Amino acid sequence: SCQLLNYYGFDITPEEANKFIDNCFIYDEIAENLGFIWHVENNKTEQISKIMERFINDVAGTIIVKLQYVDEIELKMLLNKHPVILATDFTASGHYILAKTLEDTIENTVVIVNDSYGKFNVDSKKYESKNGENCQISFDRLLQFLKKDGTKKYRVIG
Repeated sequence: SCQLLNYYGFDITPEEANKFIDNCFIYDEIAENLGFIWHVENNKTEQISKIMERFINDVAGTIIVKLQYVDEIELKMLLNKHPVILATDFTASGHYILAKTLEDTIENTVVIVNDSYGKFNVDSKKYESKNGENCQISFDRLLQFLKKDGTKKYRVIG
């Protein structure tokens, strides 16, 4: 979420973002235990996505992003307009990355991403370096790691 805000010119640190998100998550955990917050397939991804959406829009002071469910074509259309946050399975617990844009190469279409954990290798399914800025990942390969909802659409914030 910080990477997206920084892209739009907002100055916020990961520590400030984590504090906000942790506070929201604690509140939402209490609300969930009381039965006010829903689950999607017993998965917290949607709940965390909503908190990140709330955080980004609160810091920006206006609605600049929203949680969306998109298919492959809609995702490409979004990426051709502006960056989006993608919920991935790069780690066992799930991980968010910032997809900045699409680029067509001779071989395929690649997504340019910023990943706070580093450069993820989709073949070995491991991080191979700590520098995750402007990494290229094949669009088709990236789709295999994106979180989906019950209708098989991809969960994105953008």
